[in-house]
Amino acid sequence: ESRGEPVNELESSREEYPPTSSSSSESDPYDSDSNLQVLSSSIGGSSLTRRDISNLLLSAQRSVLMGNTNDRHNHAEMSSSDSDDESGPIFNSSLEESSPTLMRLGGYSTRRRPPVKNYIPDTSRLAHNEIRLLTSSQPEFSPHKSLSEALHKRSIGVQRQKRLSSYLIPSHLTRLQKFRSKVFCGVFGRDGDIFVSACQDRMIRIYDTYGGNKFNLVQNFQAIDVGWSVLDVALSPDGNHVIYSSWNNFIYQVRILDEAHCPSYKPRGVIRDKSGYTGPSPQGQEIHQTALCLDPHENQGHFCIFSLRFSQDSKEILGGANDGRIYVYNREAESQGLSISAHNYSDVNTVCFMDETTQILASGSDDGLVKVWDRRELKEDNPTPVGQLAGHREGIAYLDPRGDGRYIISNSKDQSIKLWDIRKFTPKNDIYKFTKEVRNQNWDYRWESVPTAINMQKDKGHAEGDTSVMTYKGHAVLQTLIRAHFSPMHSTGQRYIYTGCATGRIVIYDLLTGHIIQDLDGHTACVRDVSWHPYYPCIVSSSWDGSVARWDYNASEDDTEDEDFKREDDKDCPRLRNPPKRRCRM
Repeated sequence: ESRGEPVNELESSREEYPPTSSSSSESDPYDSDSNLQVLSSSIGGSSLTRRDISNLLLSAQRSVLMGNTNDRHNHAEMSSSDSDDESGPIFNSSLEESSPTLMRLGGYSTRRRPPVKNYIPDTSRLAHNEIRLLTSSQPEFSPHKSLSEALHKRSIGVQRQKRLSSYLIPSHLTRLQKFRSKVFCGVFGRDGDIFVSACQDRMIRIYDTYGGNKFNLVQNFQAIDVGWSVLDVALSPDGNHVIYSSWNNFIYQVRILDEAHCPSYKPRGVIRDKSGYTGPSPQGQEIHQTALCLDPHENQGHFCIFSLRFSQDSKEILGGANDGRIYVYNREAESQGLSISAHNYSDVNTVCFMDETTQILASGSDDGLVKVWDRRELKEDNPTPVGQLAGHREGIAYLDPRGDGRYIISNSKDQSIKLWDIRKFTPKNDIYKFTKEVRNQNWDYRWESVPTAINMQKDKGHAEGDTSVMTYKGHAVLQTLIRAHFSPMHSTGQRYIYTGCATGRIVIYDLLTGHIIQDLDGHTACVRDVSWHPYYPCIVSSSWDGSVARWDYNASEDDTEDEDFKREDDKDCPRLRNPPKRRCRM
C-alpha cells in the first residue's frame, strides 16, 4: 500500500549473503565484530567504532528515504498496501553501487521506537456494554494464579464454576521451523488438526498438528504466478481447500490432503498405504491449482487481493483488493458473484464475514474506516454501507469478527486495536474529521518510525466522534499488515485479544481491562501472523525472521503442589472450619 507491505530489497540482499559462521547467524548483524571488520575493510581498512557504523547506517537510511522522493510518491499513489513493485525506486540504487557492504548489512538499522508503554485504557464504555456480560463469566488471568489453586478453590466452594482453561495462557517457546525467507501467514484449520503456512520462498506448507503437540510436514507445494510473496492464505471450513493471493489478477485454489497428493496423511480412523512414499520434497509436490478470476476491470497489470476469507459454508470467497473494491467469488457458479467500489480507490487491506450467515460483510482500508455492508440491501451500481466506524488516525491493517454479528476488532497503523459494536455507527458529520486526519498523515509505516504525535498519544477517554467500545495499545504495527484476533471461544471464552508486533513479540490483551496480560518475546523480526489453537493452550507465530514458533502453556511455571497452597480462603469454607466426625460401624 502507499503505506503497506514494503519491498524490502535490503532484507532480501541480506538473505542472499549467508553468514560466514554459525555463530554470526544468530547475532545482531549491526553489533557483531565480524561486520565491523567487513565494513572497515570495505572502505580501505580504516578502523571504525560501532558509533561510526551506526552513523554510516543512519546516513544510508536517510539517503534511501529522501532520495528520489518524487518517484516514491508516484509509486505510493499506485498502491497503498502490500506493495512489491520493483520498478518503484523505493531504495537508492546509487547506495548499492557505492557501498555494497552497507546493502549486505541491511542498509539501515531495523530498530525502531518502542510501542506506547503505561497506556491507561478507558473502560467507561465497556463497563456499560453487553460484551462485559458475555465475557465476565471467564476468570481473570493473573500470573500469580495457577490451575491447581483454582481447582482447589472450586472444590471447597470458594470459587464458582468458571472456564478454568482461561488460566492456561501460552508462554513456553518452541521453535518449529526455520527458513531463509520471511514467513507471512500461518493459520490452524480442521479444528486445529492441521496448520497452513505461507512463506516468501513461494512455498505453502501443511503440517499435521493433531493433538496439539505435533507439527509434522505432510504436504507442500509451490505457489504459482507470485509477485514478491504470497500475501494471504485461507483454509476452507471443511478443510479440503486452500486459497492464496499475491500480486496478480487471480487467486488460486488447491485441494489439499487428498490421497493422490498426500498418501502420508492419515485422518482419524483411516489407514492409508504409504508404500513407496518418501514424504514431501523440498521443491514441493506437483499439484493441480485452479485459477479463480475476479475479473478486475482496472489495474490489470497491477492488481492484488490483500485479504481472503471463506464463507462458513465454503461456498463463497470474500476478497479485498488494491483497487478499493470488495469481491465475492461464487465457488458453485465458478464466477464472480459481487464486485463493489467500497473505499474510493483506497486499498482494501482486510475483509471478513461478520457471522455464519454471510450476509453481513466488513471491510477496512487505508482511509482509516471500517465499513459494514448488508448484501440484502446492496446495489453494485450504487453501493452504500449500512454504517461506518471511525476513530482510527491511520489505515486499517486487519479485522477480526467475534462471530456473533455484533462485535469486531480492528488493528491499525496508528498502533492501536479498537473494539467495535456495530450496532452503534459513527455519525456522518464525524467521519469526515477522521478521514481528513488520516489523509494528512505524511509518514510511511513500512520504513519510518511512528511519529511522536501518534506514538505518544495518550487520550484520556475517547476522542469526539470515536464510537469504539475500547482501545488497546502496547504493540507496534510497522513494516507489514500485522494481524490481531479474538482468542478462541472453546478454551478462553474469547476473553483475550492477541496480536503480532513489529518488535518481534506476541502481545495478549485482556479484553475487559485493556491491560497486557502476557508479552511473549522470542522473535528477532516482525511477527506478521499469529494463530491460537481452537482447543489447546497453544499459539503458533509466523515471523519475518524466517521462523515458525509455538508457544505452549507450561504447567511447571505456574502450578504448585497442593501442600504449598496458601489457603487463605479455607476459613471461608464451613466444611473445613468444622470438619465432620467420621464414624465407622463394623
